[in-house]
Formats: sequence, C-alpha cells, structure tokens
Amino acid sequence: MHREPVAQALSIVRNSAALMAVGVLAKGMGLVLAVLIARFLGPEAMGLFALLFSIALLVEYIAPLGLQDVLIRDVAAHPDARIALWKHSAKLAAAASLVPSAAFLIAAYYYRDQEAVRNSLLTLAIGMPFSAMALVGQSVLQGLEKVLYLTWTTFLTRVVSLVALVLMLYEGAGVEAAFISRVLFQASSAALFVYAIFRGRLPENERGHARIGLARTLPFAVNRALMELTTRAPLLLLPILFSLKQIGLFDAADRIRLTLGIMVAVATTAIMPAFSRSFAAAANDRLPLVSFSVKYVCIAISLAAIVISIFAELIVAILYGKAFSESALLLQVLVWTQVLVATDTVLKQAMIANRKEYAVVARALIGLSCLAALVIGLGHFYGLIGAAAAVLTASAVTLALDLRFVAREVLPIEAMRFVVKPVACALLAGGVLLLLNGAPLYLRLGAGVLTFTIAAIISRLLPKTERIFLRDALRQGFGKRLPVESSGPS
Repeated sequence: MHREPVAQALSIVRNSAALMAVGVLAKGMGLVLAVLIARFLGPEAMGLFALLFSIALLVEYIAPLGLQDVLIRDVAAHPDARIALWKHSAKLAAAASLVPSAAFLIAAYYYRDQEAVRNSLLTLAIGMPFSAMALVGQSVLQGLEKVLYLTWTTFLTRVVSLVALVLMLYEGAGVEAAFISRVLFQASSAALFVYAIFRGRLPENERGHARIGLARTLPFAVNRALMELTTRAPLLLLPILFSLKQIGLFDAADRIRLTLGIMVAVATTAIMPAFSRSFAAAANDRLPLVSFSVKYVCIAISLAAIVISIFAELIVAILYGKAFSESALLLQVLVWTQVLVATDTVLKQAMIANRKEYAVVARALIGLSCLAALVIGLGHFYGLIGAAAAVLTASAVTLALDLRFVAREVLPIEAMRFVVKPVACALLAGGVLLLLNGAPLYLRLGAGVLTFTIAAIISRLLPKTERIFLRDALRQGFGKRLPVESSGPS
C-alpha cells in the first residue's frame, strides 16, 4: 500500500544525503582556511579574508547565468538529450564567465601594489571559466540523479585540493593559496563531470537539437543572483557600520551557519528532479510531494540547528579560539535562519517546477530590500546581535511571502500543518536556548531537546498516519540492506 510513495521518499532521501555530503565538502575548504586565518592572524585578518572570499563566491555562483537550475529540470525531463544540453550550456557558461574574469583582472591591476590581494584576484580571474564548467557539469549529473558519482568525485578532488592548500600554507603562501586550491578543485571536478556525461555516449539519433536560450535562463539568473546576494549581503553591508575586527567576529559565526546553508541548498536541489517530473506530468502526487518535502526538510534542519545552538560556545572555541567567544551568541541567532531558508528553498523549487520563476524573483527582491534595511537599522541600534536578528527576520518575511504565493497560485498546501507547526517548534526551542546562553551545557542540552519534544507533542507535529509512513520507510530502507530478514513472513 505504501510501497510507491515510500520508494520515492527513500530515493529523495538517498539523493539528498549524497548531495548533502557534497555540500559539506564544498564548504570545507573555506571553513578550514577561515579557521587557520582566525587561529594565526586574529579577527581583523579574518574580516579582510571574509570580504574577499564572499565576493568571490557571489560572482562564481552568478556567472553561469542561471543555467544550473534550467539544466537540472531539462535533463531530468529529457535524459536522452544530456550531451546536447551540456554542449550548449557549456558554451554559454564559458562565454559568460569571461566578464567577471575581466573584472578581476582590472581589480588586480588596481591593487598591484598589494601582493596578496593582487595574486588572489589574478587567481580568481583564471578560475572563473573552470568554475562555470564545473557548475554546468554538476547540474547535468544532478538532473541524471548520478549522486553517488557526484559525491565520490567531489570528495576525491576536495581531498587533493586541500592537500595542495596545506602544502602551500606550509611553504609560506598567503591568502592566495585558498584561491589557487579552489581553482585546482574546480578544474579537476569539471573534467571528471564531463567524463561521466559522455560515458556511454548515445547513438546518432540523440536529441541534438536540445538548446537552452538566455530568455529561459534569465529569471533563474536573476533569482540566483538575488539568493546569493541575500546570503552574502549581511557581510557586505557590515563595513558600513562595523570595524574589520567586528566583521571577523560576525563572519566566524556566519561561516558555520553558511556551512549548514550549503547543505540545505544542495540537499533541497536533489528534490528538483522529482518535482519537475511530477509537475510536467500534472501528477496527482504533486501536493503531498511538495507538502511533505517542505515539512521534513524543515524538521531535519531544525534538529541540526538545535545541536549547533546547544554546543555553540564549544564549537566556536574549538574552531576559532577564545578571541572569538563573542561569536557564539551570534551563532545561536544566525543558525535558525537556515531553518527558514531551508523551508523556503523547497517552496521556491515548487514554484520553479511550476514555471513561476518570475514570482520567485519578485519576492526575492522584496526579501533582499528588507534584509538591507533591517541589517543597517538593527545593526545601528543593537550592534552585531541586531544585525544577526535582522538576517533572521528578513528570512521569515521571505518565507511568508513565498508560502502565501504557493498556497494561492501553485498548490493548496496546508500552511499550518506543513510549515507553521514545524517552524514554530524549531524557533521555540531556539528561543529557550538563547535565553539560557552561558548556562551549563547539560542544562542547555536538556532544555533544547525537551522544548522541541514537548512542542512537537502538543502541536501534533507527527500525526499517526505520518508515523506509520515513516515506520514503513525505515523498514523498507533496512529491508534493502538486510534482504534475508525481510524475506520472512510479515
């Protein structure tokens, strides 16, 4: 009775888990380098590094002009056209990447008297085409749902690039070592992705006419630009109000939050192929697929956020040292932003699958405007904690706007059951932990877990039908691993 939906749920979970591993690795290099800079150079140098690295990541994700999102959807719907789609997208992405490359070269000339900055900018200019090609290849493989290959190749290339980074740092290299290592990762990843795409090449009747026009990618490009600006905007706005040392303290917390954020973005992208097929076929499972995806992504990220919030002081102390102790309180506020962002990302995926890209862009613009105003306003009056609260509030505004649109224009999702209840349980636990900042660890652990559990029970977060579904999913998952035990009578 439950076999088909359970199988689909398990497929999404497996893909999400694999791509989540990719997300952890993708953020690993930045986090490792940030820790090294914080330990050896202190908060002020951390602030300088944070600004440069944020600009680099912002440009890298915007440069492919939204091709990533279109590719995932088109390849999932037409896997027989994968090579033609890759060829056309690769040309567009490579050409588009030359514009930011030229901008980095001009900036390198402007900063020619500052060796570390100049070398970093030159490296970024060289790496832009490799970054675009890697993102295009990754999107094709995600559309094909080749997540195992994607996970292992990303892991291996990350290990090699991190080894190269460590060697360069031991030899006395500066900040530019991080960007050189990143280029090595991007180039090797792009090559391995191309190999997988062309392996087992299709016959001559392959759909070679498949193309992706810029008119289709434009809303995705604008949306991705807005999403990346929303992610990076707090840090890029902080120089208006705060010193480099304060920016370094904020970035130390925000970098941990963004590590979870990258996992959210990649994991929820694994849902997109299932959404695309369901909406393209106008299938009856669209509403439960979107509804339960929203809810359980929210719950999963909430549990991770509770753990991070409970151990915030310990995490900051281990990673950055005593000089960054102020970052622990900021982390306890910022980490809950990812619960809202994760929930909202699934709603955005549903809007995109339903070809409502422009609606995503319009609401993202409103959210970005709110973010900028709140960061400057609350940051001015309440300092760094005000800026962190501004990021959280702006995320709540964007989620509310997207939820309202989805419920009215896409699918009649039950907002209270699938969004409001899980978000409320999460934020209630987060509020209790924030009030207990500085309390003994055992007290925070008990309070956080107990608050979420009680809130879930009172709100009936997991009704009986969902508990039965989860039980069947677990049994089927274990049954695949233990076929001998599952073959007996039920």
